[in-house]
Amino acid sequence: IWPDVQFFLVDRYRRLSKMAAVLGQPQTEVDEWSAKADRLADGIRKHMWDDKIGTFWCVSDKMAFKPVPSPIEFHGMVADVPTREQAQRLLIRLKDPAKYSPNEKHPYGLPSAPFDSPYFVVKDSWSGTIWPVQTYYTVRGLVNYGYQDEAAALSTNLYGMMARDYLKTGSIWEQYDPISGQDL
Repeated sequence: IWPDVQFFLVDRYRRLSKMAAVLGQPQTEVDEWSAKADRLADGIRKHMWDDKIGTFWCVSDKMAFKPVPSPIEFHGMVADVPTREQAQRLLIRLKDPAKYSPNEKHPYGLPSAPFDSPYFVVKDSWSGTIWPVQTYYTVRGLVNYGYQDEAAALSTNLYGMMARDYLKTGSIWEQYDPISGQDL
């Protein structure tokens, strides 16, 4: 079970609650969508949060952690799933240059697998390249939790890299190399 899918379901349930209210649906329907979002968010925090590491993991059908690190661990902030303490712990991981933060060897951040992971391999795949959509959701989450400076730094790094590559290629790409900043 992937946490990002669950995070996005929480977000959709909350949006459906707001839509039901705007459309004048009965309060029971508004409350039903809201309660569904809250129950799922509670379940995510209970079953997918690893307090020892400070992140959300995928879980097996037996609810055992499947520790495959990727930026999806930050996407719960879009739906306000992490507690404030959990968001602070996630921020520590995000700002760690051994994991996701730009560093001397990897000047562009938020790879699809942490720099220190055995899964980090820069090629046309989900194992180390930068996917702008992952950064987009991470930035949205950071803004939701009031981490404006961190969101601005991540945005500046990503979109500066993309702009430089666009000037060379004339295109926006699906994925980029965290070492060179070039499209793949």
